[in-house]
Amino acid sequence: MEYISPYGYSYKIEEWKEISEEEYWEMFEILPPIFFGSGFFMLEALTGIFHNYYIKWKGRYYTAIFSRNDTWEKIKESLESFIKE
Repeated sequence: MEYISPYGYSYKIEEWKEISEEEYWEMFEILPPIFFGSGFFMLEALTGIFHNYYIKWKGRYYTAIFSRNDTWEKIKESLESFIKE
């Protein structure tokens, strides 16, 4: 499923994208974040139960859209799989 944000970014659910450190911190400061694992997700949902997740992993920064019901283990495994590709 594809989601296009009001800012013109196009995301697919559970599809990772590497981002800059600047974008990571910009998103961190927009709304109060909800912390988990080694990152955070946006308090405000994109749509329904889907949120933007942001993770700093081994000095690099990533974002993806996941359900707020997904576990940290699922999200972490998904990111590790993306990094290995």
